[in-house]
Amino acid sequence: MPIKKEKFIRYKLDEEKEKEKRQIISVSLNNEELNSLKESMKLLRQDQHGKAIKQLMKIGQIVLHEKKTSLIIDTLFINELNSKRRGITEF
Repeated sequence: MPIKKEKFIRYKLDEEKEKEKRQIISVSLNNEELNSLKESMKLLRQDQHGKAIKQLMKIGQIVLHEKKTSLIIDTLFINELNSKRRGITEF
C-alpha cells in the first residue's frame, strides 16, 4: 500500500533538496493544448499532469533522435519546401 502524502507539507530536509538540483517551471496551456494533454494522459495511462509532460518529453526526445525518424522528418520538410517553391501552399 503506497504512503499517502499530504499536500503542502515538507517531507525533505533543506540539505536533501539542495542535492536534487531541480528547477520548477510553470506551464500555461490554452484549451486546445490542455485537451491534447488530457488525450495523451489517457494513452499513457497517467493521471498526473507533470508526470505526463515529462513522459511525453522523453518520448519526443527518443523519436526526434532516432535515425529513422529524423529521415522521415527531413523528407517531410524537403517535400514542404519543394511544394512552396512550386506555389503549393495548401495540402
